Amino acid sequence: MEKTKGAAADNQTGAARIWELYQQGLQHHQRHSLYARAERCHRFYEGDQWYSEQGGLEGEELPIYNFIEPVVNYKTATVAMQNLAIHYSDMGGGAGPARCRALENYTARCWERRKMDARLWDMAREACITGSSYLYFFDADLNCQLLDGAALFLADEEQPDLQRQSYLLLMERLPVEQVKQAARRSGLEAALVDQIGPDSASPWWGAEQAQKSGGEEKCTSLLYLTKTPGGVTFCRSTKTVVYAPRQTVPGMKLYPMVSFLWKRCYHSARGRGEVWPLIPNQIEANKTLYRRLQAMKAAAFPKPVYVEGMVENPEDVTAVGSPVKVREGTVQKVSEVFTYLAPAGMSPDANLLQSELIGQSRELASAGDAALGIIDPTQASGTAIAAVREAQAVPLNEQTAAFRQMAEDVALVWLDLLAAYYPHGLTDGERAALDGLDRLRPGVRVDVSPADPFSRFAREQAAAAALEAGHITFAEYVQTLDKRSNAPKEQFEAILKQRRAADPGAEERSTGQ
Repeated sequence: MEKTKGAAADNQTGAARIWELYQQGLQHHQRHSLYARAERCHRFYEGDQWYSEQGGLEGEELPIYNFIEPVVNYKTATVAMQNLAIHYSDMGGGAGPARCRALENYTARCWERRKMDARLWDMAREACITGSSYLYFFDADLNCQLLDGAALFLADEEQPDLQRQSYLLLMERLPVEQVKQAARRSGLEAALVDQIGPDSASPWWGAEQAQKSGGEEKCTSLLYLTKTPGGVTFCRSTKTVVYAPRQTVPGMKLYPMVSFLWKRCYHSARGRGEVWPLIPNQIEANKTLYRRLQAMKAAAFPKPVYVEGMVENPEDVTAVGSPVKVREGTVQKVSEVFTYLAPAGMSPDANLLQSELIGQSRELASAGDAALGIIDPTQASGTAIAAVREAQAVPLNEQTAAFRQMAEDVALVWLDLLAAYYPHGLTDGERAALDGLDRLRPGVRVDVSPADPFSRFAREQAAAAALEAGHITFAEYVQTLDKRSNAPKEQFEAILKQRRAADPGAEERSTGQ
């Protein structure tokens, strides 16, 4: 009995310590307005830019010129539109070329199954909007989850390298019954399971909304990770109990998490995105648009003016096609009873100011018309367009390099997980490649090449010019085409296959003309 009480007390002490770390991180986030800033940045990107005006001014829908969204979309595409290929090398560790090739084949399959191109694109967009994004790999099959940056708490908020943190803390809002079921599966005694209940500790909602979401009671779940000599140790806790006891994954050397910071901030582990600095200009552009519309409604159209009592049907004055009836009297001219005020001219200064606000904001963000691809491809060669876009993308070189490093971090985390776990469904070659990975760690390199349409267009133009000049054969031309090229690569390959079947020597005799 005493032993049971002691275990329960230790459990609650551990939960209290983790909760204390969470509260410290929460204070940091609230002090730096991480929640409010992230919400505001997302609202402006999504076009909800008048959300503080309940129901609009005077009950009307308010207009916007959302220039933030195309800026974010362009910069996300410039950084994330890359062809990524993971390569492993021996690096003198004894892994061997055959093992490295088998690893490359396995990770290429995993990359496609886990849709990593889309995942990394989402990471780039989130980082561009809020400044930071995080990807957490939560099992041996390399499944992952994109985290809300404000839900991650770091031991050192001045250290941007996740792998140098003494601990990581991840907050989730989970249904109470789901947490209780996990606690029972982990063997937690019934008295401690009963202590798990709904709470209002969520920083995103008020206390009256935090206990329930979607009609289901929820509580705060904290995932605590730390590195120990034996591997990475983790546990799951609520405010009162540790419902998933500490476990250590032997041989695991890295936290199963990668980060992408859009722009580094001085003495901060968090990044700075593109949206926050643009919000004041976006607000002023919207307000200027609203003022212009109100001025146009007030003075840009003719207004009827009539003498009260001298017009028999004033309700028809503004009706299209209806005659205006003037009462009989001493009126010499109709204009003495009924006329129109001419519309007033509107100063072009408001329009110029708004255009300047939007144009200069985009240009200063390196997202002008040329950068956004507003170019007629029929009037310029693919090479010229690509050159213009590459020149415009120079300010994003830092983000592109960070994106590549993030992809390499993913490959390193995968290697660490594969060494610690032994996934099911492996081929013989893959099984041989993974054997002994805990002792033999190959080096990792990620090759990157542009995948945007204009770069592919330029490559296709160069290949077509070489074919037309007779420098390469038709088969060689087809070989140079990318899988996502505009030219029908698969149909060309099918034609070549039919030719080889009909005449094996046709390819050698081809002149490429």
